[in-house]
Amino acid sequence: MRTCYVALPWGVRLDQEGRRLDFEYLYSKVLKPAIEDAGLECRRLEDFAPGTSWQRSLFTAILSSDLMIADISTQNPNVMYELGIRHALKRGRTLMISAGGHLPSNIGQIQALFYRPDDDGRLTGAAAEEFRARLLGIVQVSGRSTISDSPLYEFFPEIDVSLPPELEVQTAWRSRARKRQAGVGGLGTSPPASVSREAMVTQTRQREEEARSTGADPIEFLGYLRRYRDLSAWDELIRLADEAPPSVAQSPEVRRLLALALNRRGGSGDHDRAIALMEQLIAETGGDAETFGVLGRIYKDRYEAARSTGDGVRAAESLDRALQCYRAGFEINPKDIYTGFNVVSLLLQRQDGSMQGDLDAFLPRIRRAVREKIESGRPDARDVAMNMQLAAMAGDWHEAEASAREFVGQAGPGWLVEAARRDLRELETRLPEASRAHMASLQSMLADAAGAEAGDA
Repeated sequence: MRTCYVALPWGVRLDQEGRRLDFEYLYSKVLKPAIEDAGLECRRLEDFAPGTSWQRSLFTAILSSDLMIADISTQNPNVMYELGIRHALKRGRTLMISAGGHLPSNIGQIQALFYRPDDDGRLTGAAAEEFRARLLGIVQVSGRSTISDSPLYEFFPEIDVSLPPELEVQTAWRSRARKRQAGVGGLGTSPPASVSREAMVTQTRQREEEARSTGADPIEFLGYLRRYRDLSAWDELIRLADEAPPSVAQSPEVRRLLALALNRRGGSGDHDRAIALMEQLIAETGGDAETFGVLGRIYKDRYEAARSTGDGVRAAESLDRALQCYRAGFEINPKDIYTGFNVVSLLLQRQDGSMQGDLDAFLPRIRRAVREKIESGRPDARDVAMNMQLAAMAGDWHEAEASAREFVGQAGPGWLVEAARRDLRELETRLPEASRAHMASLQSMLADAAGAEAGDA
């Protein structure tokens, strides 16, 4: 029988914001019934017999369970420790859930399933039903897929951890994969600068064919798909995704990559197929911020294409659908600043009476989410650039200029600064005339960093 280990605090605890959270109720009334309804045996630490062997039982559950759920609402040290063990040693499904609040920056980019407790700290009523439906969808998809969602294995797919036979049956692909990596280098190996894109695509195809002929690990499939994505080799990515075994092809990661590639290739029927893929995934799982973000991107590209050809009706329809998708993604995960930023960017492009009211309501939320990420201690230069643009949208020019200075200090000369300058030029066309002088000041600051004139195209 498939198993699920749940890591969460015991009893009633307070989160970082002082909210009361009843974890006993969450486990016994929501998580365990839902997981068992999905056909999995559900366990937590308190279910293990006391004594000297409880730690062995705990580690066994972490490493052997088909699915692990970790509630990180309070960032409980024991839960975080168990989550770290799982991510480091297990190529399998691990789902983080949270009642909200600040997420540690090291895991802030990993998709989490959020829930909304009531004033008594319990997940009840419509909020519980919504959470249960989304949890069941994720569990069911996980049962059909073997792809890992550990960030460690995402960035270092060549890692090979040998677990004892009672924890994980060893298969031949591991030794074959290790030999391949020893012979030709892992996918993460940077090619010489003189190697052309075409040569890198050909080399990747050769490695892929060798891996498949000797029994590729599911995580290797994902590695090659990402490599084709990075090379913009859309035909190759689509071909490999279509040829992947069902346990790989059904994973959310592969379906999202396939949808992105179809959207970028843009051949006959590609966009419709990409939309159908994401809508099916949302129907199965309830959707997450990343899936809604991909679907939003497809409709955003449709909007821009229709606008460029003067098709006003199709442009308006696509803009509304893009907004719906990005908004849904942000509501599911308010920490996903990508989806939230796209909401405000597209609202500025919607010319109707409701636009300003929607923008006034939504802009403070996404600004708060971006500032929280920056204040977490590990901001990306692109996050700071996003904060600069959001401040400009809000007319907060002091914040916008402070972010511009921070951005050029982090980014330095290069494509990031040029990209930010292009974004500001586009934004300027959407802002009131009174903002032009302030926008020119921001452009001047970025132009100095780029070694160019502020008015340069």
